[in-house]
Amino acid sequence: MHPADVLARIGGEIAGTQPSPAASVVLAPGLVALMLVADPRAWRVTRHVVTSAHEGSHGVAALLSGLIERGDIGPQAVKLAHSQAGDGLEDQRMEL
Repeated sequence: MHPADVLARIGGEIAGTQPSPAASVVLAPGLVALMLVADPRAWRVTRHVVTSAHEGSHGVAALLSGLIERGDIGPQAVKLAHSQAGDGLEDQRMEL
């Protein structure tokens, strides 16, 4: 295959459109998410899982973009502590 054909195909994949998903493909994950967020018992676990995944993605993005050159920054980089106001946790960043 000629390189120009490969680039044209990649460009088509990037800029192309897809057919709309079936309603069940959209509604099922939405209902699961609603159940996990609306139920206080489930939310106690869900919020930690969602936060961990979100913050972990920041670390992956930093590694991939070169902002972190070594993967061993260690647990001392960010420390969570109760805020002085007593209303939750605050992020205390430490110098590396």
